[in-house]
Amino acid sequence: MKISSNQNLMNSLITGGSIAAYYASPDLFRSRTTRFFVKTAATLLPFAYMHMTKQLPMSITLESEADMKAREATEAEANPTPNDVEVRTIEDAENTPDVDPLEIPAPFIIGAGLAACASIAFSVWEERAIFRRGERRRAEGKRLAHSQLALVGGISAGVVSYLSDRFDD
Repeated sequence: MKISSNQNLMNSLITGGSIAAYYASPDLFRSRTTRFFVKTAATLLPFAYMHMTKQLPMSITLESEADMKAREATEAEANPTPNDVEVRTIEDAENTPDVDPLEIPAPFIIGAGLAACASIAFSVWEERAIFRRGERRRAEGKRLAHSQLALVGGISAGVVSYLSDRFDD
């Protein structure tokens, strides 16, 4: 598989194209089942592409036997065997005043859970609003009612992705 020499451009094209395909799918496919599969593929494509390109080795270096033994010795020093680790019991932890079994306060956990629920609810509301807007435009007789917003969203996401990747380095 050939990887583009300009990785930032390829990432932004795939991101923008996936978003455009996701939001334009109601114009192209009337079946809810087909839209489900198209939207799932459009959601997974950027993740699969990023995973594949990040995991491919750009160059292969062969390690000599001496280097391999030195690396293994260094790893063994960093990761001691179970015999080298001090074992503490529950009684030790209860008798030690500096051990806090719950380091994260409960109000923070509850707040994070509520924020996650609110984020999901907002996402569902936003997706439904975008779909209703497209269906309203379709009822008014406009062709490709969902595609205009899909193209604007895809191009915007692609540009933002490109600029973000470009100036992140």
